[in-house]
Amino acid sequence: MMHVVQVTRADESDRLNQKRLLLTVNHKGKVLEANTGAPKSLFGFDSSEMIGKPLAAIIDVFGLWRTQFGEDESLLRMLAFQALNESDTANSLNAANAQETESTGSSWRVGVHLPLHTDDDILEHAARLAAGGALHNTQASADSRGQTGTHAVDFLRTIQERNQMHPACMSIHVLPRECEVDLQDAAAADSAPILQVSLYRSDALSAVVELDLAVA
Repeated sequence: MMHVVQVTRADESDRLNQKRLLLTVNHKGKVLEANTGAPKSLFGFDSSEMIGKPLAAIIDVFGLWRTQFGEDESLLRMLAFQALNESDTANSLNAANAQETESTGSSWRVGVHLPLHTDDDILEHAARLAAGGALHNTQASADSRGQTGTHAVDFLRTIQERNQMHPACMSIHVLPRECEVDLQDAAAADSAPILQVSLYRSDALSAVVELDLAVA
């Protein structure tokens, strides 16, 4: 009996695609592209489901920002400016040292959940997450008003949604522009890729720490 095994060489991009969800978004945070190599088991959904959806559809902090300020574009801009400043700093250091080093930049701890389909779904979901801790505190007063059933359902729904939340590390990279985008042209601006958002499962991350003999 003979077994034939076909081996295909994988590059670094293929390796990373198994560990991250990579989303390319426009200036409003709407997803234009997603890496097809990300396995469904990574966050519980196929990456193609995110095409055309905002980041708030799966990332908790953007949904929570919406409930507080009515929009989440300002949060995306702040994170993008920080990523851009760190990139400029790294380029300056590389030029000063006459060498090129990779800049990992900042990352943020977020929660990733199953995609939500409408803006109302995003706001309702974020409101339930924000109020999750308060549901338990209001349970006694709800009992006295005969609303035990309603609050119990809300509480159980919140717990279920939190159990479906995957802790993740998010990093943002500003894409280089070959030409300027006319922001007055809404269609052109909405279709222009501006940022790449990488999401890594926190429980799948690892690091190597090297220590010398001088460390006590």
